[in-house]
Amino acid sequence: MKYRIVKGMSDIYLSDVYKWQFVEQKARSFFGQRLYEEIRTPIVEYTELFTRSIGETTDIVNKEMYSFRDRGNRSLTLRPEMTASIVRSVIENNLLSKREPLKLFYYGPMFRAERPQAGRRRQFFQIGVEVIGNDDPFCDAEVIKDLLFYLEAVGLKRDEVTVQINNVGGPCCRPGYLKKLKEYFSKYKESLCNNCKIKYEKNILRIFDCKNNDCIKLTQAAPKVSDEVCSNCKSHFDGVSKELKSFGIPFVINKSIVRGLDYYTSTVFEVTSNKLGAKDAIAAGGRYNDLMKELGGENKAAVGFAIGVERLLLCLEDKLKDYFPDIVRNSIYVAYSNEKYIEQSKGILARLENMGFAAYADLDRRSLNSQLKRANKFGFRWVLILNKEEVEQGIYTLKDLRSKDKFQCNITERDFANNIQDWIK
Repeated sequence: MKYRIVKGMSDIYLSDVYKWQFVEQKARSFFGQRLYEEIRTPIVEYTELFTRSIGETTDIVNKEMYSFRDRGNRSLTLRPEMTASIVRSVIENNLLSKREPLKLFYYGPMFRAERPQAGRRRQFFQIGVEVIGNDDPFCDAEVIKDLLFYLEAVGLKRDEVTVQINNVGGPCCRPGYLKKLKEYFSKYKESLCNNCKIKYEKNILRIFDCKNNDCIKLTQAAPKVSDEVCSNCKSHFDGVSKELKSFGIPFVINKSIVRGLDYYTSTVFEVTSNKLGAKDAIAAGGRYNDLMKELGGENKAAVGFAIGVERLLLCLEDKLKDYFPDIVRNSIYVAYSNEKYIEQSKGILARLENMGFAAYADLDRRSLNSQLKRANKFGFRWVLILNKEEVEQGIYTLKDLRSKDKFQCNITERDFANNIQDWIK
């Protein structure tokens, strides 16, 4: 084959598209009802936006971003995540003057040059929300609640997911903690991989991102950031825990969660699923109170999360195996027993479309049995059949392919013209 898809990218086609549309449309409806407003930002941003917000020493910036020079010799990057782009847009367009707090929802592709794996491609899609301008612990808990309720709305049961939270503190807590980390890792510096030796000097927190098994063992025994937080950060986190309990949301405190982006403060969280393997996180997020100021805006608190759509669909594989949207399930396949009824089929097809139905007729002169198999394969529920004897008497057969007994009935020409909607209901 002359041309192939780029490694780490995916084509989405035929009935798989319906599953993608399902989670997207459900998100748009669900978060819209909770007064999140959709925002769409460009796929390409100036590289500095991400190096400044995510952190120059993170793996995302150092290893995974797709960056390039444009004709004006400006460094541009395909967005690896959405939060920085949204904060840039909020500042640039002065959105907080129109709403505060600002509740935003997004859906779209992100790009990272990672090793392709199940549920994560180099172009991957995220559904997420951001709430900007609210520092109350209730807001953290409410965002987590909205995330869980959305997952439940698309078909994941509560016992199939786990909420894990941690407290990573803020700038006020970091100096003392970083000092303890330096003291700890200094004893094992020669055991660190080459990348982590650099991180030890530049940003020791990023050692926790390392995938090297020896480094992972060392980080597991390292001092935990949640044990070194100040009283204010501890109070805020305790408030989040209290609000989650009031919502009836079970959670576990996982002191190993630090997140791979530098902008997080205080609450961080992940939602994992027992339907995935070792890479079991479906969604993750947290609070980022300093990012607005860091990028040149007002000093406003913020919290949000992102759902990995590919991983979510892996969790929903069994539930969406035979999924077809209502427009397909309630559409009508026009079939005929003899090719001499093709012209009549065209006329009926046009009438159905004019009546507001999604309808389809196979005009390739296939046998009736073959047409019925195709109707079932394509996800149609209803088939309107033109049989020789019945057609000559002004009667059609309406068949329900989804009913257990393959229910069917006869419809007269008059019924067809006036009452076919009622028949289908």
